Amino acid sequence: MTDLVITHWTAENRGEFRRGVTAARHRLNQAQEFTDFALAELIERHPGDLLEIRRKGGEGGAAPVKPGDGMDLLDAVRSGRACIQLREAMSRDAAYKPMFESLIAQLRRLNPGLHVFGGSADILISGPGAHLAYRADFPEVSLFQVKGRQRVFVYPPYAPWLDERKLERALLGAEDDETAPPPEWEIEAAVRDLEGGTLLSWPLNAPYCAETLADLNVSVVLKMDTFESVMRTGVLHANALLRRIGYSPRSSGGTGLGAMIKLAISQSWRLGTAIARRPAARPAPVFETATERDMGEHATA
Repeated sequence: MTDLVITHWTAENRGEFRRGVTAARHRLNQAQEFTDFALAELIERHPGDLLEIRRKGGEGGAAPVKPGDGMDLLDAVRSGRACIQLREAMSRDAAYKPMFESLIAQLRRLNPGLHVFGGSADILISGPGAHLAYRADFPEVSLFQVKGRQRVFVYPPYAPWLDERKLERALLGAEDDETAPPPEWEIEAAVRDLEGGTLLSWPLNAPYCAETLADLNVSVVLKMDTFESVMRTGVLHANALLRRIGYSPRSSGGTGLGAMIKLAISQSWRLGTAIARRPAARPAPVFETATERDMGEHATA
């Protein structure tokens, strides 16, 4: 599938895209690349360091997959005994990358002013009762539901729902504890039930979580690096560095002269320490199985 991926995009979608929570339609669910057989083959060939398998009652982690394991793993997911994430699968694998490139190109056409400098797309496969832990991402995020049904909760991108200090610490390499949001926060969340062929987009840095409602759940998490996300990440990174040396930065806004100066600080630090990768890169979200949730073990990414 290399032609139009998004099949329904209105003026309202255009106005809300990246500003609010907006839902639309796509047709990835019709692609042969998302049949069980195709997904099983993808699982078997995907690089081991980008493949996360979390089994019921056990630890998650990267592990080699042998030929023939793919269908068995999908059966384990379908029965709620495992969850799988294939990091960067849509943006790296030769069979899926054309769809990723077509999707980015279409989003640019549908949304004048959208400038995408880079990005990736992960495939998440989960079973009944699995939960996606509460988190916020540095890139711009959209979720494409391909199979199954899941309920998504999107929270406002500011305090108390968004902890900017936590984002700053993550940029310096701190572990993400991904604690669950208090139940009373749900009243402010945008709650959407997604099924195959629906997509959901939300504002930059907006925290979110999700739960699988039934059957085998397959979704694509699209992450885009835009001017706004790069600026915002640079500001948060600079704020974290300034706090390290005793300053107390008051602004985390991604616009204006102050933001440009902070972006320069962030980039200078990265250059000076010879870090070649993006400090904003965070692991893809990971589902936890129902059993792990009951045991109080939160999935980590």
